[in-house]
Amino acid sequence: MGKNEVIHALAGQSAQILDEVIYHREQGVEKSRRLDGLFARGGEIERRINAVMIADPNCFISSPLAVNGKEIAPEVADYCLRHYSSSGITEVNGINAYGNFALESAPSISRFVGKIEGLKGQRILTANETNLLEEGVIDGKCQFMRERGFRHLVVPIRDGVSFVSGGQPRDYIFVNPDFFSFNAQGKVISLGHQQEVCLTTDYNKAQFIGGTPENIYLYAGDNLVERKKREFRGMGVEV
Repeated sequence: MGKNEVIHALAGQSAQILDEVIYHREQGVEKSRRLDGLFARGGEIERRINAVMIADPNCFISSPLAVNGKEIAPEVADYCLRHYSSSGITEVNGINAYGNFALESAPSISRFVGKIEGLKGQRILTANETNLLEEGVIDGKCQFMRERGFRHLVVPIRDGVSFVSGGQPRDYIFVNPDFFSFNAQGKVISLGHQQEVCLTTDYNKAQFIGGTPENIYLYAGDNLVERKKREFRGMGVEV
């Protein structure tokens, strides 16, 4: 069995385990020996998938998966399994706690991709807590770019502007994977109403060596972008 076949088999197992975990959650079961086993096994499988993908840049998920009766597109599943891996069972304040599975990020990613498609021709902006980073006009569907064993989620743009000193305008906006992480490094705050998307990281909930980085924000939709730029002007930031 080749590496791609191994990856697909393991990914299928991960999806099945998550299906059973969701079933137990829906039944109101918060902790049990069965869940202990599922999380331990799921964490082991996802770490194996992640290790193989890192070691071999030619391994990619190319077939859809299904979780809780909903299909996950292959590029979304690949992105999740490449960027996130379950810690299985971890210890928090001396108490065993369950982590989250990589594929649990898939619904938020799929929804983001769908909303960006509906915002073609409107502006998109990224920023941190103190400065604007990049801006442009959405020029197509989100893309999952392959690069040396990595898969990046990007939004194609035109009329790009970089607010970073020395930065060069690009024809895409990079979407930080932390926006969709459950492991305390990122959180989807709001996908906004029909004509807006707002994503932010939540680094204050994570521990970092050398200090907590600034949170990162992504805003999409003409009205939202203009409101946020006015807020930065009010902070004395040159826009």
